[in-house]
Amino acid sequence: MISEVFRKSFHVFFGIIFLLLIYFLGTEISLLIITAIFIIGLIVSLLHKNGIKIPIFENVIFLVERDHEKHLPGKAALMFFLAAIIVLYLFKENPEIVLAALSVQIFADTAAAIIGKRFGKHTIVSKDHYTKTLEGTLACFVVAVIILFIFFPIEIALICAVIATIIEFAPINDNLTIPVVLAFVLKLLL
Repeated sequence: MISEVFRKSFHVFFGIIFLLLIYFLGTEISLLIITAIFIIGLIVSLLHKNGIKIPIFENVIFLVERDHEKHLPGKAALMFFLAAIIVLYLFKENPEIVLAALSVQIFADTAAAIIGKRFGKHTIVSKDHYTKTLEGTLACFVVAVIILFIFFPIEIALICAVIATIIEFAPINDNLTIPVVLAFVLKLLL
């Protein structure tokens, strides 16, 4: 549990930096910065995968990666960066969509993981490294509604929170899919 809290704290910390970057510098400059960081991260991950260790990154990988993810270090972060790049590029004229879609992934995903691991008593599904609890799923939904309601009317917040919760529950990489799908749905609803 402690490792998951640390991992998600890392996730939230850097997520907030992303959001502040986008809010203060705008979508176009943020797109350039996040793309550059993504490329550097991808290179470091591939170097690590091929046996070339970079000391400072080794410590980070050891602390924040789940054991089953260490074969491609930073995969979750890279998927989130890729989602941010896609959303920033496609929705650069709608910063509120970008901020909302990324915020849901940052905060609702974190709530689902921490609440699910700490308070999850009712397992909905469990297979290999994939476990979802009712408590974690509800936490995802509630946090998603709150975040989305900051940006949009309640009916849009509820629809998008349901979609985000379904994606978070599915056995797919939600770091990539939640922000991208939510951005498209928000654009359609608005």
